Amino acid sequence: MKFLIFSFAALFLGTAVFLAGGILHTARAQTPPPTQFFLTWRANNFYPSFFEGKVFPTAGTPITASLEALRGGKFLDLSRVTITWFINDKLMDRGDGKKEILFTPKSIAGETVTIKATARLMDQENIREISLQVPVLSPQIVANIPLPLEIVASQSRFLLEAFPFFWNIKTLNDLYFTWTINGEQKKAQGENTLSLGVGTPASEYDRTLQINLLAQNLSNPLEFAQERFQLTIQ
Repeated sequence: MKFLIFSFAALFLGTAVFLAGGILHTARAQTPPPTQFFLTWRANNFYPSFFEGKVFPTAGTPITASLEALRGGKFLDLSRVTITWFINDKLMDRGDGKKEILFTPKSIAGETVTIKATARLMDQENIREISLQVPVLSPQIVANIPLPLEIVASQSRFLLEAFPFFWNIKTLNDLYFTWTINGEQKKAQGENTLSLGVGTPASEYDRTLQINLLAQNLSNPLEFAQERFQLTIQ
């Protein structure tokens, strides 16, 4: 009779009970672990194979954005979740399981691209929102100078090499390089390397080499970059 009274009271209070080894236990519902959303992006442009840093977009660079959800150390299946994408607060795409999008922003160098994704999981009422900002840079050209303190020994030869970063090209052959030494264009035009030989300076003025490197996209003349540097002959 006492057990029936305990059971009736438990059911009345809305608590599930079970009897194990003569002791009355209550089973409480476990709170599910929180869900974490991760938004990532990748710029699809050209950079040197040795570069291990973050690759940034330039004007006209296609960007891939991806969304993932993690709960309890495991990635969730988002195939039935409606995901909506916004770029700079404008609707870009929407669809079930749309975890990834590819887009080309209209932003120019110095501006940022805002990427936002919204999603509502099947077991949650609230719509989750996550966003981030991506800076847009200018294409870069960097000359490798294999000379300590940028000092050249007289009667020597050395190799200069140009490395392009963040260009909207497929291969290095899509760029045209122009090397200018003290205002004179060198013969090795179009190449990203320049073999340069120096003699004995006739005067103090001749000891300075003013070098200008210009790189230009063959399919888009508006995409270009340049670097200027100085070498001293001793």
